[in-house]
Amino acid sequence: MDNKKVYVVSTVNGTVGISLPEYGFRKDWTKKGQKVAIDKELLENIMFDPGTEYMFRTGMLYIEDMEVKKELGLEPEDATEPENIIVLSDAEMKRYLTVLPLHEFKEKLANLSIEQKKNMVDYAVENEIINLEKCELLKEATGLNIVRMIELNRQNKEV
Repeated sequence: MDNKKVYVVSTVNGTVGISLPEYGFRKDWTKKGQKVAIDKELLENIMFDPGTEYMFRTGMLYIEDMEVKKELGLEPEDATEPENIIVLSDAEMKRYLTVLPLHEFKEKLANLSIEQKKNMVDYAVENEIINLEKCELLKEATGLNIVRMIELNRQNKEV
């Protein structure tokens, strides 16, 4: 029996948790970047839970091991780099929001899950990055207004 450990990483700011008593499984990721080791066999079983599968398909939780992602059906069999679930580092988000040309930004944005788009909004607000055209595209994609969120944060700091 293969008792391989798979590392699952949270990509979201905030707490994400899976609680499946029928598998005797409960784990919480309390911050972005936190890694939790899970037995591969258990991971294969908990993927049948729709909520758990959603968290992986949208990139809220991420598996770095490409072979495992292929086995779980999260990436195509012939993929050599992530195609379905693209998780951006802070450096990549900064590049997308600042120097990436608008037409390229539109293409890249189309390939991101809603959770990753929300992560980019959080990053832009946290770092006060305002590119009006890109902010507008993110607003259309997520319903979140970066410029307004930055204004509100500034007002809250003044109080």
